Amino acid sequence: MSPKGRWGKKDSKAETKVAQVLPVRRTDLELQDAVCVQIENYYTIEECERYMEVLLNGLDWKKQDITVSKLDGRLIEGIEPRLTLFMADRGVRYEYSGRDNEGVEWHPAILEIKEKAERALVECGLPRIAFNSVQLNRYDGPRHSLGMHADNEPDLVRGAPIASVTFGASREFRIMRRDDESKNWVLNLADGCFLLMGGDMQTHYLHGVPPGGEKSVRINLTFRLCHPRDEARTEALAEAKLAKGEAIEKGSPWRGASGYRKGRGKSSEPSEGVNGVKGQDARADGIHGKGRGKVTDSRQGSQPERSDREDAW
Repeated sequence: MSPKGRWGKKDSKAETKVAQVLPVRRTDLELQDAVCVQIENYYTIEECERYMEVLLNGLDWKKQDITVSKLDGRLIEGIEPRLTLFMADRGVRYEYSGRDNEGVEWHPAILEIKEKAERALVECGLPRIAFNSVQLNRYDGPRHSLGMHADNEPDLVRGAPIASVTFGASREFRIMRRDDESKNWVLNLADGCFLLMGGDMQTHYLHGVPPGGEKSVRINLTFRLCHPRDEARTEALAEAKLAKGEAIEKGSPWRGASGYRKGRGKSSEPSEGVNGVKGQDARADGIHGKGRGKVTDSRQGSQPERSDREDAW
């Protein structure tokens, strides 16, 4: 029987609205000595739109100081070219590029994204773990990029899987074998894409995001498992840095401060990347456009410039 409105006539508003669903596609790169799996459209269109609204307008993005070392040993201090935010469990800190990051309190929407990313690990054949941190990176244009790097900071649990989720503009994600630069791959990451990096990928491969892509905002969330930091460990890391003659900035203890806000997000000016920088930073992969992602095995042709740092600025 057809649905009827108040006066016995057909009520068009009562008709069921069918949500658009994009096909979920899984690609396993089958890398030697590593695990690398991409799941396109893992997050639905509705989830992407809802989470993007929170990511753009509900977080207190920060643009902070950063210290990096060039390949020739010189230290360079400056401002991060993009907006970032670090969320984590109590007692978890994440140091990169001369800055010790303290985690702010988890936003409920980020916890939802994290829970689904943890389910994806199981779908990819890995044991389920509970990530205790996430680095968020906001890219406001195609000039924001990431040099080739490996995620191997001391705070990270060695060999633990890393899950990357991106919302927004489409970007290329490059992977290169450390001991054979002729072996490299390119993934096109699109809105709602999930990417898993596991096994010994950080030991044998570099990855990065070159300049280019769409002229719209791309936001990446990289979930990791970090060693909880106690006071003794923090002091030991500080002493190790001093022994190397590096300038350090000791952050305050974890305060559980809120990492989100009620107002609108603030955009950053696009910055040119500088290659050949050494060190680590928050990784990212880009995406937007509900289009189909693609995998390219570009073993021939131009090679990405190699750097031990993921963040080019």
